[in-house]
Amino acid sequence: MAARFNRKFNKELFDIHSDTLAALETYSWPGNLRQLENVMQHAVLVSSGPQLLPSHLPPVVQDQVSAPNGNGSVDSDSLHHQRDLIERNVIQRALISNGYSRTRAADSLGISRVTLYKKMKKYGLMKQPLAAGRI
Repeated sequence: MAARFNRKFNKELFDIHSDTLAALETYSWPGNLRQLENVMQHAVLVSSGPQLLPSHLPPVVQDQVSAPNGNGSVDSDSLHHQRDLIERNVIQRALISNGYSRTRAADSLGISRVTLYKKMKKYGLMKQPLAAGRI
């Protein structure tokens, strides 16, 4: 389904993040298949970059997944997870806006190329489309 919307909106998605899959699996889907199609269309449409992230899902799906657990407390790693999602998105946007030049992206972020490389590896951003003119 994601592949269909990927082609329809001319996106370059190559992967669906494991947390996104987990969110889709745990959602109750009261609207069945039609609602799933709408959610996937929304997620692909708002996505940027090669991976479909939980932040691309509509708030109704995100809210159910990040709701407090049975004992009334939010999962302990939710702040860490949210920080990682934001950091990944910032790095991804820097790469895109700098034509996937790691040197320029690192400079624009104010970090070293080595740090950028480590973070790209951590967030699964190593599989980027080749910049125009590069082989």
